[in-house]
Amino acid sequence: MSACAGPPATPQSAPAPTVEVAASPEPTVLPPPSTNAVVPSVAISPEPIRSLSAEPPPPADPGPVFTTLPSRDRPRVAVVGDSLTYTSTPEQLLQFETADWKVVAMDGSSGAPIPERVLRIREVVRAGPVDALVIALGTNDARGIVDSGQEPSAAWRVTQANAFTALADAKAVPCVVWVGVNSNAARFDLDTWGAWFNSWLKLYTNYADWAGYSAGHPEWFAADGVHFTNEGNHAYAKLIVDTVQSTCRPVGR
Repeated sequence: MSACAGPPATPQSAPAPTVEVAASPEPTVLPPPSTNAVVPSVAISPEPIRSLSAEPPPPADPGPVFTTLPSRDRPRVAVVGDSLTYTSTPEQLLQFETADWKVVAMDGSSGAPIPERVLRIREVVRAGPVDALVIALGTNDARGIVDSGQEPSAAWRVTQANAFTALADAKAVPCVVWVGVNSNAARFDLDTWGAWFNSWLKLYTNYADWAGYSAGHPEWFAADGVHFTNEGNHAYAKLIVDTVQSTCRPVGR
């Protein structure tokens, strides 16, 4: 007979694991600072104290300073003439500027004799001030005498009267220069009439001797022996400017 089984065994609980807890460490107590401890010294240079009476520092450089220069007081010149003035105008303007003259009038009228330019001379003088006036007339007066068939001596007296009128109208100008005609040319009887005219000019005004200056320079003239090539325009202007510069330049200007 089989033995009877007893009641099932009650399972035993597993023992709880043991956990070791570390004890809290004792707090570290620092010793009080020693009064004998050596503290390293740091040298500090004090900022110098500026005296209130010391000079203030110079101001900052403001950079370049631009100054407007006063305009120069250049002498003033005017030129009244005929076609020879007209064709040489660019050269005269350039050379007067180079010589430091201010041109206030440059008036050349083709074919004009002296009486036709007297009014213009008056206008230039009245418009002033002018330090020098150049009159470059006479060639067309010679042409008018030949073309009209006038008796030369009578016509010459008329020319003198016209020239005197022109000079009288210009008397307010401190310096007047009259450019002579080319008495080397045979055209318009300039070799005769022109010689008379040039001799007269030498007596009554400052004379620019174009006949003497141009002698031996046929390359300065066109085929008619009166009007100019480019070289002639340059030479005519140079004579005028050099004469004005040497005769009329105001002192100190």
